[in-house]
Amino acid sequence: MSKCVVYTSAYNAEKTLQRTIDSILSQSDPNFVYYIVDNGSNDSTGKIIHRMAQSDSRIISLRNEKNNVWEPGNEWWRIMRNLHEDDLFCFLD
Repeated sequence: MSKCVVYTSAYNAEKTLQRTIDSILSQSDPNFVYYIVDNGSNDSTGKIIHRMAQSDSRIISLRNEKNNVWEPGNEWWRIMRNLHEDDLFCFLD
C-alpha cells in the first residue's frame, strides 16, 4: 500500500510550526509519515517537534545541530532512497 511521505525542515519556527503540523494531521488520508527536522533552532521549535512526535507515531523527529548543516540520515534525498516506488514524497515548507 502506498503512503505519502512529507518532509519539513524548520528553523526557529515556533510561531508557525504547530499550525503546519496540525494541517498534516487533519488530512483525510491517515496513511502518511511526516519527517520534521529541527534545523538547529534556538527557540522552542525542537520541543514542539519532540512533543508532537511523542503524541503521533507517524511523526518522525529529526535534528541538525546547526542550521543547514545536515546530520547523516536527516537529508531528504536519503529518506527518499528508502521509499517504495509507489510512495509519494512532498515538501511542506
